[in-house]
Amino acid sequence: QDLEFIDRHIFNKLEFLRYNSTLNKFIGYTELGVKNADRLNREGRQQESHTNLDGYCRHNAELSFR
Repeated sequence: QDLEFIDRHIFNKLEFLRYNSTLNKFIGYTELGVKNADRLNREGRQQESHTNLDGYCRHNAELSFR
């Protein structure tokens, strides 16, 4: 089952940071977003976000596609 979890962080209608489970990393779209993405990836926080794919997405997808 192919699933992709995307966690978008938006401030003032502008996406500044995104986590993508397919890439398993944070991506910054603004100067501050890039700094935060670098820090989060360096600290290993992407693994915490990746657990949402199995704990939240996969469970709910199974319920939705029955």
